Amino acid sequence: MKNDMTAAVVARNLVTPKDRRLLSKRSDELAVKESLALSVQCAGSVSNMAQRLFARTRQVESLAAEVMSLKQEIRGLKHENKQLHKLAHNYATNMKRKIDQMQESDGQILLDHRRFVGLFQQHLPSSSGAVPTAEASNSQPPTPSLPGALPSCEAQPDRP
Repeated sequence: MKNDMTAAVVARNLVTPKDRRLLSKRSDELAVKESLALSVQCAGSVSNMAQRLFARTRQVESLAAEVMSLKQEIRGLKHENKQLHKLAHNYATNMKRKIDQMQESDGQILLDHRRFVGLFQQHLPSSSGAVPTAEASNSQPPTPSLPGALPSCEAQPDRP
């Protein structure tokens, strides 16, 4: 077939008078060769399309496998994330408990310190009016006072 229009009309079984003239002038051998060439061309197109579809199918399969792999990785990361959250929560809980214990211990140390200072001042001779010197107070850091933390049970020396 010489042009696309003729091929389209022949494909629809509509032959125009012009086409009849062209087709009638061809020999059987030429018609068979053109038919064979057209068949080979069609087969090549079908084969090409099949190869493209096969390649696309393989690409889709590859992408689907990658998606599954990524989903498994996400599941693993979510599990690891949950474990890390649990560890962080446990760590925070333990640290809070230790801080509370340290604060209680600090309060008890401060209370013991006040009792000791009270006992120490009671055993000093009252006539000297001895007050701890600046050197002694500078050698130890100042102790913070806790509101309402008064010594409740100070040891009182026995006086006759």
